[in-house]
Amino acid sequence: MNWEQIYNKYRPVMIEVAARCLRERADVDAADVVHEVFTAVMCDPPPEEPDWYGYFTGMIENLCAGRVEYYSAPVKSAEQLENPEDVAVRRVDACDVRRRLLRVMAYMTERQCEVTRLRLFDGLTVGEIAATVNTSSSNVSQIVIRCLIKLEPVLTQLETFDRKDLEALRPPRRMR
Repeated sequence: MNWEQIYNKYRPVMIEVAARCLRERADVDAADVVHEVFTAVMCDPPPEEPDWYGYFTGMIENLCAGRVEYYSAPVKSAEQLENPEDVAVRRVDACDVRRRLLRVMAYMTERQCEVTRLRLFDGLTVGEIAATVNTSSSNVSQIVIRCLIKLEPVLTQLETFDRKDLEALRPPRRMR
């Protein structure tokens, strides 16, 4: 069967399927959804000829479910949207912090750099780091503490620095 025959045979039935899935969404045309699905299948056809009715129905239902969810989501008002300038400033600040940290890390040993990267940039716990670098948790804790002491002068110069953030990075203290 060629694509034109498949399209002509299944298009009318699939438009009904799409209309049923889209419910009351008049702004999303069922014919557009069907056309999008047929185009996707033509661009990336299945390896074997499937049951076309079931194949197209499944794709249309999945696409429609995403569209209904997307179009049903509440629209944010202008007041709820974040100011793009604030987002840009935050991103620049984050890059600046990372650059400063990497500059200080250049003076650390290779192991200290690895542990610091895993803790600060990858967000791993002390236990996860210990398993990754094949050492004990107490050894990782000591390395993290020494590294944070080296990094603290750089961090305290930043406007966004909060000592609570630094404490959150420290390993938990052992109860005696």
